[in-house]
Amino acid sequence: MASLRARYAGPPMDALTVVVNRCCDGVKPTPDEYRAAMEQADEAGRREQLLQLLEKIAAEQRKWHRGGSPLRPTLWNHA
Repeated sequence: MASLRARYAGPPMDALTVVVNRCCDGVKPTPDEYRAAMEQADEAGRREQLLQLLEKIAAEQRKWHRGGSPLRPTLWNHA
């Protein structure tokens, strides 16, 4: 997730950045945040790219979490 966030991060309070960061953190963006990001993507002519990015983030999260538990062992499991 960190690589996706670093690759697509823009200005700190940019609407697109807020939505990408929230999705990378596993938090669903609010309807207002989502709408603002879509409007910004529409202005730039990149709505389809934003939708693809959000789907990539969701797919990456599904790889690591199934049924609410991480698939990859954490450092806490090794202690």
